[in-house]
Amino acid sequence: SSMRGKIMLTILLGCMIPYFVGGFYLNDQINEYLYQSSVENSRKVLEQVSEQINQSLIQDMQEEVNLVSSFDIVKNATGNLNQYTDFDKNSFEYHDYEVEAELELYFQKLKESHKNINFIFLATEQGEYMEYPRFTPDETYDPRERSWYKEAIKKDEVYISEPYITSITNEMVISFSKSIWNNDQKIGVIGITVNLDELSDSIRQIHFGKTGYVMLLSPQKRFIVCPQHHEWILKTPEETGVAGF
Repeated sequence: SSMRGKIMLTILLGCMIPYFVGGFYLNDQINEYLYQSSVENSRKVLEQVSEQINQSLIQDMQEEVNLVSSFDIVKNATGNLNQYTDFDKNSFEYHDYEVEAELELYFQKLKESHKNINFIFLATEQGEYMEYPRFTPDETYDPRERSWYKEAIKKDEVYISEPYITSITNEMVISFSKSIWNNDQKIGVIGITVNLDELSDSIRQIHFGKTGYVMLLSPQKRFIVCPQHHEWILKTPEETGVAGF
């Protein structure tokens, strides 16, 4: 399904037309014409923004994840990746698995060809895990306990997460993950994490008159882009005290 049904479903205009925040009265036909013209132009811009997100981000990443999940090397990853479920940084030894090395090379090329990709990851039902750039944990890590794994492993289609802030780089990202099938059995999850900062920056540049701007909400009604209220990011309108959304 399209991006409208997956992420950032709601595209809102913040303070675009004073009519929506009160205190604006149409005094004559000229003002009414200008008002209707502004609404129509704004609607077209919002449709373009929505389509841009859908085409350049959602569909592209879904296609990439579907493609990678079909590779034989991915389907046969079990037993060929490092495992961190009993990780001890004082005794852990990284194993140079040939399969994992080949996957790293492919993941590197994939990341280099898509500048908004944050990293690519692969986890198995045995608890093995890898990502590119290489995963370097400080403590035990079991991918099967992560929400992206739990959601993706029970689905056949690509699972798109809610936006979240990474703990290490402090970047806003979303993940696209999909279960991996091998011989009629699900053996793990493959996925891509995408950085939303560049997308957010481009949307922040869109203005309507002197006071208009675009805000984005996730499907769970959390602000993703909010140019004049950065403190609202990842909060719901209810949490910010804003009514009408």
